Amino acid sequence: MALKAGTQADWAGSLAELIELRLDQLLIADGLPGLPDAPADQVRSRRHLFLAIAQAVVEHLHAHPEAFVLRDSPRRTLLRIERTP
Repeated sequence: MALKAGTQADWAGSLAELIELRLDQLLIADGLPGLPDAPADQVRSRRHLFLAIAQAVVEHLHAHPEAFVLRDSPRRTLLRIERTP
Protein backbone atom coordinates (compact mmCIF):
# COMPACT_ATOMS: atom_id res chain seq x y z
CA MET A 1 0.00 0.00 0.00
CA ALA A 2 1.31 3.44 -0.91
CA LEU A 3 1.48 6.32 1.54
CA LYS A 4 -1.65 8.44 1.25
CA ALA A 5 -1.30 12.03 2.41
CA GLY A 6 -4.88 12.87 1.51
CA THR A 7 -6.85 15.73 0.00
CA GLN A 8 -10.10 17.41 0.99
CA ALA A 9 -11.84 15.24 -1.62
CA ASP A 10 -9.98 12.03 -0.66
CA TRP A 11 -9.81 12.22 3.13
CA ALA A 12 -10.75 8.70 4.28
CA GLY A 13 -7.82 6.48 5.17
CA SER A 14 -5.28 9.27 4.75
CA LEU A 15 -2.37 10.34 6.94
CA ALA A 16 -4.16 13.67 7.38
CA GLU A 17 -7.24 11.86 8.74
CA LEU A 18 -5.03 9.91 11.16
CA ILE A 19 -3.38 13.14 12.36
CA GLU A 20 -6.81 14.62 13.05
CA LEU A 21 -7.92 11.47 14.87
CA ARG A 22 -4.80 11.34 17.04
CA LEU A 23 -5.08 15.03 17.97
CA ASP A 24 -8.71 14.50 18.94
CA GLN A 25 -7.74 11.50 21.09
CA LEU A 26 -4.90 13.40 22.77
CA LEU A 27 -7.17 16.33 23.61
CA ILE A 28 -9.81 14.03 25.11
CA ALA A 29 -7.19 12.04 27.06
CA ASP A 30 -6.03 15.34 28.58
CA GLY A 31 -9.56 16.15 29.73
CA LEU A 32 -10.05 18.78 27.02
CA PRO A 33 -12.90 19.00 24.54
CA GLY A 34 -12.31 17.01 21.37
CA LEU A 35 -12.21 18.58 17.95
CA PRO A 36 -15.55 20.07 16.92
CA ASP A 37 -17.48 18.65 13.94
CA ALA A 38 -18.92 22.05 13.02
CA PRO A 39 -19.09 24.66 11.67
CA ALA A 40 -18.06 23.18 8.33
CA ASP A 41 -15.81 26.10 7.34
CA GLN A 42 -13.75 25.68 10.53
CA VAL A 43 -13.45 21.92 10.02
CA ARG A 44 -12.29 22.52 6.45
CA SER A 45 -9.72 25.10 7.58
CA ARG A 46 -8.40 22.77 10.30
CA ARG A 47 -8.09 19.99 7.77
CA HIS A 48 -6.01 22.24 5.52
CA LEU A 49 -3.39 22.25 8.29
CA PHE A 50 -3.45 18.45 8.64
CA LEU A 51 -3.28 18.04 4.87
CA ALA A 52 -0.29 20.37 4.64
CA ILE A 53 1.53 18.39 7.34
CA ALA A 54 0.67 15.00 5.83
CA GLN A 55 1.59 16.06 2.29
CA ALA A 56 4.92 17.49 3.46
CA VAL A 57 5.77 14.30 5.39
CA VAL A 58 4.97 12.08 2.40
CA GLU A 59 6.87 14.35 0.00
CA HIS A 60 9.88 14.41 2.33
CA LEU A 61 9.93 10.62 2.67
CA HIS A 62 9.62 10.26 -1.10
CA ALA A 63 12.45 12.75 -1.70
CA HIS A 64 14.84 10.90 0.62
CA PRO A 65 14.69 7.17 -0.18
CA GLU A 66 18.30 6.84 0.95
CA ALA A 67 17.01 7.17 4.51
CA PHE A 68 15.41 3.72 4.23
CA VAL A 69 17.93 0.92 4.67
CA LEU A 70 16.81 -2.66 4.07
CA ARG A 71 18.81 -5.52 5.53
CA ASP A 72 18.10 -9.20 5.17
CA SER A 73 18.70 -11.57 8.02
CA PRO A 74 18.12 -15.33 8.03
CA ARG A 75 14.65 -14.93 9.55
CA ARG A 76 13.39 -11.55 8.37
CA THR A 77 13.96 -8.37 6.40
CA LEU A 78 14.67 -5.34 8.52
CA LEU A 79 13.98 -1.73 7.66
CA ARG A 80 15.98 0.95 9.39
CA ILE A 81 15.21 4.60 8.81
CA GLU A 82 18.23 6.86 8.97
CA ARG A 83 17.51 10.22 10.55
CA THR A 84 19.24 13.39 11.57
CA PRO A 85 18.26 15.43 14.62
